[in-house]
Amino acid sequence: RNATVGGYSRGRVPAVVGLAEDQAAGVFGSLTLAKGQSGVTVVDISAPSPDHDFCAFGHCGPNNFIHYPGHGESHPPGPPNGCHHYVKHAYSLDCPFEANTKSLKVGFDSGAAFTNSSSATPGVLLGCEDQVVETKTYCFGPP
Repeated sequence: RNATVGGYSRGRVPAVVGLAEDQAAGVFGSLTLAKGQSGVTVVDISAPSPDHDFCAFGHCGPNNFIHYPGHGESHPPGPPNGCHHYVKHAYSLDCPFEANTKSLKVGFDSGAAFTNSSSATPGVLLGCEDQVVETKTYCFGPP
């Protein structure tokens, strides 16, 4: 199980490939919308680059990997090395969530749909930066 340490939730990586929304609750907490929320996303803001052309001086990242785009299945954490930071954001009803997420899929954020790790609030859905109502960060290491 996950433990909360210093505001972060840390845990072991689960040994599964894909998770239905209800199964993801054991990894990323509930993905069910609370009253007044338009959606929830989960993004690994510490992912290495999938394209070695983006690597420089032995460093490939960080990049965003979408683990839960707000619909469908989620992808469990499974970082190849180090502690990765998985940011879960919930958005208010003012966020055009469905329009901004309907084409998103689990995988690298190749379309730059989320803020990057150097922004003030990384892993936030673009267009909804001012509509974040809840943020939780989970840390997982390699399996």
